[in-house]
Amino acid sequence: SETLDNLSIYPNPTSEYVIFKPSNYTEIDFKLFDVTGKELNAEVSKSNDHFLINLGKFKAGLYFLRLEIDGKTTIRKIIKE
Repeated sequence: SETLDNLSIYPNPTSEYVIFKPSNYTEIDFKLFDVTGKELNAEVSKSNDHFLINLGKFKAGLYFLRLEIDGKTTIRKIIKE
């Protein structure tokens, strides 16, 4: 099964949305934070095997996506242009 380390989140930097495609998971949870650590209410849609997170309403800057898949956690930086 895929490790969280090689899960790709793209496009990054992004102007509007990021996509990620986890494989072979049973439970998934994700949260988006700004640089101050505040949790943001991001719009998420799921389509077949991938998730799309819409960052269109947020201002340009650095964000952190915290992903928890089957009990394992990773935090990824996302740059919004």
